Parts: sequence; C-alpha cells; structure tokens
Amino acid sequence: MRPVVKCSDPLEQDAGFIEETDPALIVQATVDRLAAGMAPERLLKAAGIAVSRSTELPADHHGGPVHPVCGLHPVLAMSRRLDGAASWVPIVQSVALANKHVHSDDMGPTLMPALDPLPVTGDADSQKAFLDSLWHRKPLAAERRLTGALSALSSGQVLDLLLDIAVPRNSLDDHYLLYPVYAARALDALGWDHGDIVLRPCVRYLAGNPLLDTPSRDTAYDGYYDTNQRAFRAFSAIDELIDRHGLLERGGAAGAHESAAIGALGERLGELDDYDRVAELVAQAMADGLSLAGTAEALSYGAGLLSLRTDSGNPFNSHFHTGINARRWLLTREGIGARTRLRALLSWACGPEVRLMRDTMVWSASAEPTALDRLPRQSAAIGAAIEALVRGAAPLDIDSKGNVNDFHLPKEVRQVMALAQRHEALGFDAAPLFDRLVRLTATDDLSEMHVYKLVQAAYEEYHATRAPFRWVHLATAAKHVYCCYAFHPHAVYDQARPFLAAE
Repeated sequence: MRPVVKCSDPLEQDAGFIEETDPALIVQATVDRLAAGMAPERLLKAAGIAVSRSTELPADHHGGPVHPVCGLHPVLAMSRRLDGAASWVPIVQSVALANKHVHSDDMGPTLMPALDPLPVTGDADSQKAFLDSLWHRKPLAAERRLTGALSALSSGQVLDLLLDIAVPRNSLDDHYLLYPVYAARALDALGWDHGDIVLRPCVRYLAGNPLLDTPSRDTAYDGYYDTNQRAFRAFSAIDELIDRHGLLERGGAAGAHESAAIGALGERLGELDDYDRVAELVAQAMADGLSLAGTAEALSYGAGLLSLRTDSGNPFNSHFHTGINARRWLLTREGIGARTRLRALLSWACGPEVRLMRDTMVWSASAEPTALDRLPRQSAAIGAAIEALVRGAAPLDIDSKGNVNDFHLPKEVRQVMALAQRHEALGFDAAPLFDRLVRLTATDDLSEMHVYKLVQAAYEEYHATRAPFRWVHLATAAKHVYCCYAFHPHAVYDQARPFLAAE
C-alpha cells in the first residue's frame, strides 16, 4: 500500500488540525490559535495543504480544492490591510471553508498517495512528455512529472508548461486558467516548499476530459456546453492573430504617452455587446503600436466598464476582474513565455463565465453627471452611504431560485456604483473605502471566495491603472460587495464575531 503524503512538523500538525477538527468547532478553534499568536500565513498554508490532499477534485470546478486554493492569495492580502482582530476574519473564513470541504460528503475525506517523480528537465523531450500526459488524460503520470518538474525547473517554467494546456481550455471553463494562476500566486505568498501537494489536484484537473463536461440529465445546459466546445475548437484563431500581426515582436512597458490610446481602446471594448470582437480589437491595437502592458491596461479598463453594465446578481460572477487580473499578473511573472502571455491576454473574453454576461448588459457603465452632483461630497459620508446600502440590501436565499444566473440586481445598486464613482471623481484616497469593502467582504461565506477574489483583483487593478480609468475598479468592487452581502446566512462570521473584541 502506497504511503500518503506528509509534511514535516509543525505544518503536518497544522494541516491535521484543519482536517480533523469538528466543523462545529473550527471557527472558535481558529480564532483561539490566532489569539495565541499563530501567524496567519501558517494557518493559510495549512488550509491549502489540507484541502488539496484531503478532498476529492470534482468533475467540474465546484468543490474540492479549486476555490479554497484560489482564495488564499486574496485572503492573505486583504487580511494584511485590516488591523487587530478584524484582520483575523478572512483567515477564519479560509480555514473554515477548507475544513468544510474536507468534511463534506461530496468532497472528503480522501487521501493523496505519495508518488515517485518522473523527470522533467529543461530538454524538450521531457517537457513534451509532461504536456502529453496532460493532453492525453493521464493524471497519475502528469502528477509524477509535475513533482519532477518542480525539482528541476523554476516555478515560472512549471507554470508556463501548465498554461500551455490551461489557456486554450479557458474556453471550456474559466477555471482551467484561473486555478493554476491563483494556485501559483498562493505559493508565491506562502512558499513553494510544498508546491507539489497544492498543484497536484490542479494538474489532475488539467488532465481531465473537458470535452465530456456535459450534464447527464439536465438537457437545459446542452446549448451552453456546445457553445463552449465550439469556442475551444476555434482557439487556433488566437494563435493566428498573434502570428498575423507579428505580436511576438512587440512588448515593453506602458508609457505616459499611451494614455489616449489606452482610454480609446478601453472605452471601445466597454461599449461592446459582441465579445467575439475583443481579441481582434486587442490584437489590432498592439499592431498599431500599443505596448503589451498598455494593451493589458486598456483591456482592464474595458473589462471594468463591461462589468458595470451588467445587472447580474449571481454572487459567483467575478470573472471579468479575476480573469484580467490573472492575465496582467502573468505579464510580470518570471518564467512565462511571450506566446503564453499573448494567448492569455487575447483570450480574456473566451471564458464561459465571461461570455454568459452578454445577456445581462442592461445599464450604462457610468452615472449621469446630474445624479453624481446630488451625492455627498465627503469621503467618510460616501463610504457610510455605500455601507448603509449594502447592509440594507434585502436578504436573499441562494436556494430560492433554481439557477443563480436567474438573480438580477435591483436598481439600488446603481446608487452604490455612483457613490464609488463620485468618491474617485472628487480625488479622495481610495484606501479607506476599499478597507470598508474588505470588512463587508469578510462576512461572506457563501460565494466560495468569489467576492474575496473580485475585491482583491479590483484593488490590484485600481492601483495598476492610471487615474482617469481606475474608477471602474472601485465601483465594481462596491457593486459586487452589494451583490454578495445580501446572500445569507453569514454563519462563519456570526460564529467568530463574539470572539473579536475589536469588532
């Protein structure tokens, strides 16, 4: 019988704590550890290990380690922006989610066997063998080669290999790209010393058979999956754009002189109703001289505009922002090849959960100037007004509709968006408002970390985007917090709150 993977102490004990604690006790037990001085990074690393080695990866992206691991980087980043006991709440949410999945009848517990590595080095043949094991759906061989690759290649080189499979499959499910990228970001923050444990389920996911991702009973989704498969088979058009426009020869950092071009492209993208035009417009902008970084900034601005136009009330719809944020991060991550970066950037609009938003584009992105003039003029008053609207949202039950895509936001959210736009137009420091949104985000235990991921992605995009265009990211964060806060209960937060004196 094969042994199971183990870590050295104290990490093994920490992971065991998350795997073995009764879910009814995990919140208080986690708060107790934080109060005793345990570092948040230590608990998050243990959560990533536990949920990766002790839960079953589902056939799709709902359950197992996918969303808990993708949430590790946002949780840590948001926790660090809060003070005192308030900073513990995101950590408690992450640990509780990992514990919940381990103890779920649908996901856990399971055991990850120790495997002997297969060598993957810098030579083309061994790397091709790794990619072939992924492409031909040989998950055990792929996991063994992953272990070998991590011992011989840089983390960026390993991620680049995974993205060779992941980027085209983004057309079938956004998480084929998001899972490896967010897993890598978590490992960058928490350490790569156990990267094989965290990435093995990711590799197993990539080594699945996405063309069979169709429901066996609910024929209502047949058209959805058929559309995704057509998009996947058409991915070669992205490579054709790269080659036709000679984009591999383009690059460089964005310059101050590019502001007008960035704004023009972003606004053109933000006006689209047909997302199939995105890749061509982005490629043409680069061919006309816009730098790679400038193009990514314009796409970020356009993505923000599009996200503000939708009235979708689905709390899991964070992929406009997480998708562009993941791609912009790849532009700066060492070890990622030029073609990988371009393929990822041009395919932003190909993901099914991005394309689903086309039918919900019912609003204009920005508020009318006369509406803005009627809003408060002080930063604190604007923040308080946003929070009052969020907390006053009518409670929603996720089970009250058969499909989360049937939820639509009420008109009150337009006021939230306008207040955020007003805050930026008046030139106030965005940090206090983002921190207020983080505190509201920390109450969420329903969205499987989607609101965490969106708010952190919006925060990063805000700070990576020049002043005239960054307001869309602040407004999107406020809008999504409003969307998610209404979904109840906030069970984990309610359990933790009595132990948080600062709250």
